[in-house]
Amino acid sequence: MDRHARGLARDDSVRGGSYVENGRRPSGPRDMNMKIDVKGKSYTAIVHEDRDEGGYWADVPELHGCVTQGKTLDELRQQLADAIESWLDAQDPAFWKNARPLTDAEWDAREASEARAGALPHRNPQ
Repeated sequence: MDRHARGLARDDSVRGGSYVENGRRPSGPRDMNMKIDVKGKSYTAIVHEDRDEGGYWADVPELHGCVTQGKTLDELRQQLADAIESWLDAQDPAFWKNARPLTDAEWDAREASEARAGALPHRNPQ
């Protein structure tokens, strides 16, 4: 699949064919942009290649703190859609109406489930 089909913008007028948005070059030499459509709106994510660990990570500048990662660009696209949707949901006051802290038993169950999936535990200190 070519970069245009994946929603990446390319401006060949920039030396070396770097990926750009609105005529501006992203911060890193291998950074590129990816357009993600969520809830009827298009968002631009800046995609960074992780040269040390492999894979990619991306942030959505217009959604402060919206960051995710993926092993492949296809996985990253899916993760970005999920991250953007979660970020938007968290901004809705109705989302927090019934929010409550997890009990110790709920944390234990969650950590056990994540451990089985190979994730690292991340319980917040109280």
